[in-house]
Amino acid sequence: MTRTKPEAIQQLILSTFFSLRVGTGVIGVVFPIVLVLGGWLHAGIAVQNSLSAYYHAVGPTGLSMRDWFVGGLFALGACLYLYKGLSLRENLALNAAGVFAVSIAVNPMYRPEGTGPKISVHGVSAFLFFLAIAFVAVFCGDETLCEIHDPKIRARYKQAYAFLAILMVASPLSVVVMNWLHKNNRYILMLEVAGIYAFAAFWFTKTRELRFSSADKKALKGELGSDEPPAGHSKAA
Repeated sequence: MTRTKPEAIQQLILSTFFSLRVGTGVIGVVFPIVLVLGGWLHAGIAVQNSLSAYYHAVGPTGLSMRDWFVGGLFALGACLYLYKGLSLRENLALNAAGVFAVSIAVNPMYRPEGTGPKISVHGVSAFLFFLAIAFVAVFCGDETLCEIHDPKIRARYKQAYAFLAILMVASPLSVVVMNWLHKNNRYILMLEVAGIYAFAAFWFTKTRELRFSSADKKALKGELGSDEPPAGHSKAA
């Protein structure tokens, strides 16, 4: 039997790792598009006031986007749960985000929109989902940013993560405020989409950072956190 070379196994592991990361980001990008555009073209559903409203919305022919709404959240939740962070706290935060994503799906908003108590399992799950991802962006970024030895590039990534984390927290908070003010309009939809795209942007940016610093390869070889700078770089103070 031909034995697979260790280098080939490592490359397979890295490819799987990045495929899962990219797939998670793609789900975030595609999810709102599928609901809004697919709802309009496939089911004849007018643009709703929120993404959550697509769970109940039904077109004139009886078609809906409920399966897409639930399926998309389950797929996102599964990816986040199955993905293993580079530290215990990152892994726990991502696991929590995955659970909250599924909770959003299985605890839909009240029907019709705007009815029921102001605080719901659906709304709390959505807020905690974004909060968990924001936690990863702010408090887990340094675990791999230290592998970038150019302080200017490292600072740019850190600023980007902080900015995206603010968006991911501000988006659900703004939605909560607008719901409390009884202003259910399409600004809520825009705020929700902004939060989801901030999540996707963080995911893609983090993937780019990992490739740039080769943190993925170092982690695979047990070299993550090594004091030795990569070839062609000087060690930053």
